[in-house]
Amino acid sequence: MVVLILKGKVNYLEIFVQTVLAFVYGYLTNLSCYIIRNLTVGSYPMQLLYMAIGCVVLAFGLWIQLKGKVAMLPGEAMNRAIAQVTGKKYENIKILFDIIYIVIAAMICFIFLGRLEGVREGSIIAAISVGNIIKLIEKIWKSRTKPRAKDEV
Repeated sequence: MVVLILKGKVNYLEIFVQTVLAFVYGYLTNLSCYIIRNLTVGSYPMQLLYMAIGCVVLAFGLWIQLKGKVAMLPGEAMNRAIAQVTGKKYENIKILFDIIYIVIAAMICFIFLGRLEGVREGSIIAAISVGNIIKLIEKIWKSRTKPRAKDEV
């Protein structure tokens, strides 16, 4: 997909690294689920707090990947490629596609399960907030790293 989006201007080594990263990410996700399997968060406000912390951590990690211009997981790399080709901000592309993914997931649930399963308000909040948190981090970064005038140095 990224090859088509970037119209041939693609680094095949990066695609290979993305593929390896996808498998590593999958194993680490399973490991994380195993580690926290006994963690139960009973109250709804605590669930929202955990989700918010997760959104901030995810957004910060994605922002670091963007700044470092390193290989990303395939889904995020596709968002970055679309942003490069269209000239739109990555954060806006991410929000759009995360919402599209949620709508598709909800449709698949209704088609195959006959009910909504696993897609709730947290999914929507995360889809909207992660891209906006990246915008906020970038804004803070830019405000703190403004180039100085020569006579200020």
